[in-house]
Amino acid sequence: MEETGCQNVKTIFPDSGAAALLKYQWKDASFRFSSLSDRKPVDDED
Repeated sequence: MEETGCQNVKTIFPDSGAAALLKYQWKDASFRFSSLSDRKPVDDED
């Protein structure tokens, strides 16, 4: 993110449990979380 200047970074995890756990553990993360089980894991602005 720092090298490219991209601010809309989303990490995609295999399941929602893993995404929720890591989102809870990384409260200061500068990226967003998603999982493959989400309805739309990737948005147009990602």
